[in-house]
Amino acid sequence: MQGRRGAGERGSGSVLVLGMVAAVLVVLTATLVLAGALAAAHHARGAADLSALAAAGEAADGASSAAACGVAADLARVNGATLRSCVAGSDGVVDVEVVVAVPLNVAGVTPRTMPGRARAGPAPGQR
Repeated sequence: MQGRRGAGERGSGSVLVLGMVAAVLVVLTATLVLAGALAAAHHARGAADLSALAAAGEAADGASSAAACGVAADLARVNGATLRSCVAGSDGVVDVEVVVAVPLNVAGVTPRTMPGRARAGPAPGQR
């Protein structure tokens, strides 16, 4: 008895399509996770810059280092970041470090938070 030609391969196209869809979903998910981490890193750097500038402005106006760092903490919070450290020197230079949560976190692939660091203060000749 002679069977139809290719009868043993029936449905193999469906398996191939499912495999391709799964591969596309994996690549898309990885891209979204990495894009979220990259966006969080940019967000952290921006929040750190703004916080350091605000704290340096307060320090230039004669505020204490605690008051300047309080302004930095407030501005970091408003910008969706958490102030990790703030050091306001007697020369008016302020060093700030903030962290921002990574929105799409995959254990072992992306960190839970991204740090941002910034330094602001008067120019060297104006100190």
